[in-house]
Amino acid sequence: SVAQVTPGSGAEQAGIQPGDLIVALNGVETLSFDALNNEKDKYKPGDTVTLTLYRGTEQHQVDVVLGEMVG
Repeated sequence: SVAQVTPGSGAEQAGIQPGDLIVALNGVETLSFDALNNEKDKYKPGDTVTLTLYRGTEQHQVDVVLGEMVG
C-alpha cells in the first residue's frame, strides 16, 4: 500500500495516490514491499515501468518513469 507520494516524483506525475495498492510491476506480481523493490531494482533511473494497482476495488495500470533515489 502506498503510504505517501513524493512531490515531483514519477509516481506523482503518474497519478499514484496514498492508499493505492501496487500488485505488479511490468506484469510481475509484487505483493510485498520487498518484492516491489527487488523488481524495481532491475531497472535504472529514466526507465518507464508499468504498475498495476488497485484504488479501492478498481484496477488501474499506470506508466511511471523511474527517478533517482534520494536520501
